Amino acid sequence: MKNSILSARVHRSAQACASALLALAALGASCGPPCLKSLPTPSAQRAANRATAAAPAFDLLAAAPTGAASGCDLNGILKNPLWQYQQGTDPDSAGVYALKDAEQPEFNCFSGNNWFTDPRCTSQAPRCDLPENPFKKLICTLGNTKFNGHMNWRPATYEGAIFWDQQATDGDLDFLFYPPKRAGMTQASCDQRHGAIGVEFDSREVNDEMRAIKQESFWWRRFIAAVDQQNEASATAPSEGPKNMIEGKFAILTGLLGLDCEHGCTAEIHPVWALALHAEDNPNDDEWAIFARNWGDEGFCSAQQHYLNLPTDKYILRLPWRPQATAVEVLTEQSSYCLKSAGSTPPVVTFKPGEAVFVTFTLSSPQSKSFALGDLHLKWVNGLAGEVHPPVGRDERAQCPATPTPVPLAATARPQELRAEKQQAGDKRLAAIINEMKKTPELGRKYDELNSKRAPRSLKAADPRALVAANEELSCAPFGSAQLSQNGPPAPTSCPASGAQVSNLRLAAAPADAESKAVCTALGDKAKTIGDKLQIANLDKACKQLLKRP
Repeated sequence: MKNSILSARVHRSAQACASALLALAALGASCGPPCLKSLPTPSAQRAANRATAAAPAFDLLAAAPTGAASGCDLNGILKNPLWQYQQGTDPDSAGVYALKDAEQPEFNCFSGNNWFTDPRCTSQAPRCDLPENPFKKLICTLGNTKFNGHMNWRPATYEGAIFWDQQATDGDLDFLFYPPKRAGMTQASCDQRHGAIGVEFDSREVNDEMRAIKQESFWWRRFIAAVDQQNEASATAPSEGPKNMIEGKFAILTGLLGLDCEHGCTAEIHPVWALALHAEDNPNDDEWAIFARNWGDEGFCSAQQHYLNLPTDKYILRLPWRPQATAVEVLTEQSSYCLKSAGSTPPVVTFKPGEAVFVTFTLSSPQSKSFALGDLHLKWVNGLAGEVHPPVGRDERAQCPATPTPVPLAATARPQELRAEKQQAGDKRLAAIINEMKKTPELGRKYDELNSKRAPRSLKAADPRALVAANEELSCAPFGSAQLSQNGPPAPTSCPASGAQVSNLRLAAAPADAESKAVCTALGDKAKTIGDKLQIANLDKACKQLLKRP
């Protein structure tokens, strides 16, 4: 009995020690960045090349055989990809794919100091994006046993149902996405993401421009107004505006697919580079809300900008043909687009009868940070009446039916039943700090003043000068008429190598960004008190290091 008690105490002590060391390591300037752990060493790469016993579980594959036109979209990007371990697990090709976790010991994804290089895990050398400044390192490390950021594979295009989640404390616009047959999901997607792939992009990259659009009926202006209204609403009278505009609607999206290991290695598309939402499913006024760009970051727990390298900087969106339709036209009086960047050219709409409508965006280089927003209304000739993409209901139980007891995780991983606690890391802990600050009026006012300049969460809080500047950078005009195309854009015969599709650049402002400074400056000498109350060790040290205070 004494031995059991002693063993339990030793175990708890070891856990506490490990947690403290992890937090201290996040502050240690002499420690090598955890990102280095994901870079394959020569010996690990040779081992991967020699591996023949089993295919790497976390290699990302085309949903169709390599070389088939349906394996990639028209931009050469994998379409509806799945993990290698999922291949062939859908019963009779009619069921859903199996779900597993990168933390399961059989895959050895977290082996030694060479993470995601073991041939049982992956042969594709994914790259990571982690926070760099002391405050973000500390906050994003809390609750994690592995590492505090994103492990990224390659661009992917998915078609499925999309749902609104929230505008997170860190400013990200968060969505949930049901991919076909659970392709690309992990078990953690069920444990933490309500049976969905997480879809996110940093609102600070687009908010002011959406708010500055003058046309009140423009879908994206209405959407960001609904988000602002939700943020302003009280807890006793919540607003469901964004949910009502999006809930379960069909969407096509392109983004950087990876695992968000700050949230238990859930599958995530972050950033989103393109999104087409079937906003109104009506043959006489078929509305598509469209967003397209070739750049974006991964939010709070990151430090890189991710550039999508497109052939001739063109992104081609393929909208499905409406059954029974013989032709289609653009309702030009209702349809318009807005471009940010003088180097971008107007989008072109073409169609191939019986196949698809194609919307082609020619974007400036990723470094220019251009993007396009579109509100496209189509009228189908002899098109099927009624909905062709009826909204899908949220159904986490259907996405994640009861399964046998999962394979036990490694001893160093958190137990499966405690995985939900990982949601308290990162964004949730940041929210806890801000909420605690606001209990002291002086700290709350100071934070709100600093934060409103960084990332206003409503139109009321937005800087009018920023809106004027955003409006001056936008060029808005009606869509042109749809042009008949006998052949349509050429389909790629194979998908390019992933390394050629994305460039990852470190954000110049990452070590001392305004977001972290706003929190730490407002905390001031209360950082230790609030850190102790919320059980966030070394919060005061992280802020002092960030602000270079003694």
